[in-house]
Amino acid sequence: MITAVLGLQFGDEGKGKITDFLSGEHSTVVRFNGGSNAGHTVVTESGTFKFHLVPSGALRCRNIILGNGMVIDPISLIEEIEKLQQVKKDLNIRISLMAHVVTPMHKYLDRAEEEVRSKLSIGTTAQGGIGPTYEDKYARTGIRMGDLSSIEILRSKVETIYSMKRALLEGGSEFESRERREEMVRQLNSAYERIRPYLDYTEITINRLYREGESILFEGGRRVPCLT
Repeated sequence: MITAVLGLQFGDEGKGKITDFLSGEHSTVVRFNGGSNAGHTVVTESGTFKFHLVPSGALRCRNIILGNGMVIDPISLIEEIEKLQQVKKDLNIRISLMAHVVTPMHKYLDRAEEEVRSKLSIGTTAQGGIGPTYEDKYARTGIRMGDLSSIEILRSKVETIYSMKRALLEGGSEFESRERREEMVRQLNSAYERIRPYLDYTEITINRLYREGESILFEGGRRVPCLT
């Protein structure tokens, strides 16, 4: 059985509640797009859990997958995984090596871009760095989860992004400093060791589970026209 929960409006439609309800009928839940700007609060006998990256069905499903269409803040993800492990000791979570990485620099760019838009602002929360990360993804300059293993790749990509977004990052941004960018690179690289056991080619995992007859629930972010 394959089920998909999609948002066709501007968010806050109750997708998290529906996903949590439906997850009891599925063995696998897949979050396939979006980032930490989403927020789901799940209340169970074990307590109240607030997820931003982990799908809402994570407390009930046996398999949890974060797909390659997501943009992921690895630091925030580590915190969510640790909270989930407190009540789910046998946690089986797989994270796509190909998903793109949200950095502190992307979060700054999110706010800076919204300020530049002024009256034409699109109403983003300007907190999660989601938009700028997707911009880098489609510009083919983004950082992928698999890149976190290499200081050299991280440094090269961070400097490329900085060069391309220099106009927004100069004039008061902490990321004007090469030392700050290098610090960020090392923080991201350190996060790799914490999430390395969960990294995988999730498209292969999903196909295998489907062939084995597992019931899979796909949870999408807001205004998602298709599974990409």
